[in-house]
Parts: sequence; C-alpha cells; structure tokens
Amino acid sequence: GLSDFIGCTANFNYGDHQSTLDFEDIVTMKGSEVNLSKTEGSLIANFYSDLKLESGSMNIKSAKGTGNVNVEGNYFQSGGTIFLHNNTTAGTSNAVYMTVKGDFTNISGTITFDNNNSSTIAHILSINGEKFTIGGQAVINNVVATANPIYGTIYFDRSGLTSYYENSSSAKVQN
Repeated sequence: GLSDFIGCTANFNYGDHQSTLDFEDIVTMKGSEVNLSKTEGSLIANFYSDLKLESGSMNIKSAKGTGNVNVEGNYFQSGGTIFLHNNTTAGTSNAVYMTVKGDFTNISGTITFDNNNSSTIAHILSINGEKFTIGGQAVINNVVATANPIYGTIYFDRSGLTSYYENSSSAKVQN
C-alpha cells in the first residue's frame, strides 16, 4: 500500500550493515525526517511507484557506504530537502546514485548532493524520464565550500529526448 511519512522521524539501517528497502506504492513525505540509511553500510532503495516530497527532509545516506536509489515512477518535489549524503561531521568516499525513471519535477524543494567538506566523491542524479521540470524556488546544489570541492553530477540518461522545462527565474541548478 501507500507509504506516508507525516510529521514523524523514521530511521532505516540503524546497525552498520547492508540494507535493501522496497516501497511498492506511492511514497509521500510531509513534515518528516526520513533517513533511508542512518548508519554505515550500503543501501539499495527501490521506489516502485512515485516519490513525492512536500516538506521535511529525506536523507539517502547519513553515514559512509554506497547508496543506490531507484525511483521507477515519477519524482515530484514541492518543498522540503533531499540530501544524497547528509553528515556535517563525517565525509564520505562512497558514491550515492539516485535514478529517476519517470518524469522529474521540482517546483520549490531543495536537492543537495553533499554537505560535508571532507567528502571526496561526486554523487549522481540520473534522469531517465521524458520531462525534467524545475521551477518556483527549487534548488539543486552542493553546499560543500572548499578550495577543491567535489561537485554533484546530473546525467540525462534517457534513450531519446528529455524535455527540459524551467519556469521560474528563481530556480537554481548550481554547484
């Protein structure tokens, strides 16, 4: 069934081991903090339908270890923040790879690749859908501030055309 994270804190992988998460239906997040992998260890997270972030914070990796997130449906973000790696005290040398196979829409949320100056690897957002839309106050960034920062990477991996829509002068894709 549906997975709704509303006004809660949810931590997965609290034990330094490999974790696999499968969400069979639409996942919606409102005003919550969700850590898909709270401690060290590798992560595979499969969203077999849509992923919707309205508010709150979703952290794919909050410690060291590889992360692979597959969104089989559409990605829709109207607020909140998603961090590919979120840990201000410990950097990582392990890549986090997020693949969106459906349409991608961010109309006022923030996607941050990494927030640690000690991280040494570029995290990846792979877009495979027909549409990439960014608007409102949306931001896709890396908040690492060093002399030689490692930037996040966005791949447009669709075989064929991906339509790119930017409907706001305030939306930012920056590193």
